[in-house]
This record gives sequence, C-alpha cells and structure tokens, in this order.
Amino acid sequence: MNPQVNTAGARPLSIYYGWWVLLATAVTEMLAIGSTSYAAGLFVLPLEQELHLSRADSSSSIPILFAGGAIAAPLVGYALDRFPVQWVMSLGAALLCAGFMIVASTSSPLTMALALFVPAAAGFIAIGPLTTTTLTSRWFYRRRGRAFGIAAVATSGGGFLVVPLLSL
Repeated sequence: MNPQVNTAGARPLSIYYGWWVLLATAVTEMLAIGSTSYAAGLFVLPLEQELHLSRADSSSSIPILFAGGAIAAPLVGYALDRFPVQWVMSLGAALLCAGFMIVASTSSPLTMALALFVPAAAGFIAIGPLTTTTLTSRWFYRRRGRAFGIAAVATSGGGFLVVPLLSL
C-alpha cells in the first residue's frame, strides 16, 4: 500500500516544509523590522520631551542600530554558516530583547545608544532579513523567486502591522 494514500484513496494535502520555514522567518523579520526601523518614529517626541534631547539626537536610533548591524552582519552570517539556524535566531531574539530592555530601563542617552549599537543590532540582524534570505535560498530552488517575493513582503508587513500595534 502506498503510504501517501489514505484508506479512502485520496492523497493528503502535503505542503512543502520550506513554506513553513519561510512563514516562521518572515514573521520574525516582520517583528524585527517593524519594532525597529518602522517604529522608531513613534519614540522621537517622547524621547525629546522626557530626556530633553534635540530632535536630531532623539531621531538617531536607526542610524545607530544600522551602524551596529553593519558590524554584526558578517559575524551573524558566519554564525549562520557554522551553527544551526535555530541557535542563531534564539540568541538573536535574546539579544534584541536584552537591548530593548536596557533602552527601556535607562534614561542615559549614551547607554541607550550602546544598547542599540551592540545587543539590539546583533539581534536585529540575527532574526531579520539576513536570516530570512539565507533560509529562503537554502530551502527553495524551484519557486525561489516567489519565496523571495514573500520574504520581501515581510519587510513591509512590519510597518503595516507592527507599528499600529505599538502605537496603541
């Protein structure tokens, strides 16, 4: 008896496992990008008022995060080649969380900048677009273009879904 055919003779629906991998990484990318790149504008005025910063200083979180990400990206890429992706993403989520917790618990602009530059940037890279594109290229050959298109939508989805949730 063919193991893929049930007793009624119908084939069960089987979805390629790579689509589930893509869905999971796209959701993490959406949350990472939505809570950093797109949501930074939500915090400019509160930072400016609370810490008496200039508009330029309170708007500098994204350049600081991206500068740290530029340094962390080769290291995270090396880790993605060397270690299981689950480990890299778990560590990345913990680092992003730690960075956000430090930012939330301090009133020092220097401490906030360091938290964004080191742990938050490394975490952002480890659960963001770098990991999504790495896994997409590993899991897809036949429908790679479609898979990358879906992965690209996750970036915009971060702004479309996460920012309104954070603004509430």
